[in-house]
Amino acid sequence: MDGTVLDNHTLYRQLVGGLVYLTITRPDIAYPVLAYSNADWAGDPTDRRSTIGYCLFLSDALISWRAKKQTFTARSSTEAEYRALANTTVEVISIRWLFENLGAPQSSPIDVFCDNRRAI
Repeated sequence: MDGTVLDNHTLYRQLVGGLVYLTITRPDIAYPVLAYSNADWAGDPTDRRSTIGYCLFLSDALISWRAKKQTFTARSSTEAEYRALANTTVEVISIRWLFENLGAPQSSPIDVFCDNRRAI
């Protein structure tokens, strides 16, 4: 709307009230959780081990993150990214359990993003 006044104020109030109700009863709709995963294949020049990392966002707020040097030497960038995705998935499951215990279960799947096509 371009600044036009609504004729039906009741309809506007019902719409806003419905949106407020949804944000309270369905936090998964109001605040989606997104996860990002990444790895730098053989990033350490001395032992050729990769560093993995992930971050989880609730809407625009960062709620969980980790960066860690892997304990093994990956044979390919796909393997390094795949292991990073596995670690990210463990954290996503933990966050889902936490939300469920807090009374705000996530009914929709949590999107996990990765920049490696082969790992996807």
